[in-house]
Amino acid sequence: MVIGQLTGKTPSEAQIVYEASTTPSVNRGPGKSMYLGLNSDTGINDGDARALLANHGITTTYTRYTDPNQALEDLKSTLDDPKKAVIVGIDSAVVWAEVYKKDPPPNVKTADHSVVVIGVDTNNNIVHLNDSGLGDDLDPITNQPVGRDVQIPLDVFIRAWSADSYLIFAGEQTGNPIPRTAWVANMPRKDALDSVVNTPFAMGDLNNNDPAKAQHLVHFR
Repeated sequence: MVIGQLTGKTPSEAQIVYEASTTPSVNRGPGKSMYLGLNSDTGINDGDARALLANHGITTTYTRYTDPNQALEDLKSTLDDPKKAVIVGIDSAVVWAEVYKKDPPPNVKTADHSVVVIGVDTNNNIVHLNDSGLGDDLDPITNQPVGRDVQIPLDVFIRAWSADSYLIFAGEQTGNPIPRTAWVANMPRKDALDSVVNTPFAMGDLNNNDPAKAQHLVHFR
């Protein structure tokens, strides 16, 4: 999501998957790519995510907190800068239970999903998110994808965010992207060909027939 937000040029999901699948990882070891495909149990890690964004001229910083109040204040300050975009890690079950009006999980587990925070409304205690993991169904009222501008109560967001130690992953465009002239013909890896690329407005997930293999990617655009 943040590539389009910061640069105004949005690569397709297939292009990002191809790039991550063919770019050497900065920390997986020799011969390993950033993204290993749906047959792997891993998605993209923080170091590779930063390197991937750097390919698009975006410099990133990330900070974790022990104090949620300080984290929230820094989140709001970062969002006040129009040149920056913010990604956070969450326990998706907490947020999605709120979205689908289900009972919240009793315990916060691990950060298994990433979303882009686009606003914090402290007057109404609402956090605004772009969440590509919600799919590409259109909201019958807004006619926009349901994952665009998802509005979550602040306390629910803080609870879900705690799973990743209140990480603020901030990006800012500081350079020019590497030209990607060959992207027009690019496709995902062979091991993703049985998958459905189903989120046009954001990078989204590749949903495989085997749910155990359908990993959440880091949702950059």
